[in-house]
Amino acid sequence: MQTHYAQHHLTRKYPWLAVLALTATTSHAEVIDTLSYDYYDVQEKSGQTLTALLNRATPFKEGNRSFHGYTKWNIRWTFSYKENSSGACRIETVKVNLDTIITLPRLVGDNEKQERQLEQYLIPLKQHELGHYRIAQEGAAAAERTLASMPSERSCANLSKAANAASTETVNRYNEKNRDYDITTDHGKSQGAIVRN
Repeated sequence: MQTHYAQHHLTRKYPWLAVLALTATTSHAEVIDTLSYDYYDVQEKSGQTLTALLNRATPFKEGNRSFHGYTKWNIRWTFSYKENSSGACRIETVKVNLDTIITLPRLVGDNEKQERQLEQYLIPLKQHELGHYRIAQEGAAAAERTLASMPSERSCANLSKAANAASTETVNRYNEKNRDYDITTDHGKSQGAIVRN
């Protein structure tokens, strides 16, 4: 049984950590997909715009830019393989865990105007972050389809190397899809993720 981990970290307006799954033709494959939410506090303050409050409170910054949403993907996989009587090796079982955490702002205080503004902003911001999550799910499914068709290898070492190479290629392809998603949506702005001060 081998356990494999891969991580690719990109920081942008809505940073994310994307790690995609390894699966293969198996007698048993299991994918466990977990999505959860986390929040950082934004202290309300009369006389300041919501944008200023968010920019000060967010823990997600790149240079002089502040980002209000964060999606973290982490996929772990384990697989076992078996040699047949002729010495060929094939993957026998796979278990994949996809854990995703989306972090969003939460207003602390009782400024009704700022609370309404944040509620309106959170709807498209959350949808944008869920778009990154859906790309991760698509990538995991693509990796499974690709690796499920892998032939057996003459040695388990060769099989493990080929499986990891296929997984890495999938990770890179879906990292590019995430970059393209942020470019085409202008980091969610075209989806309405704009603070209305």
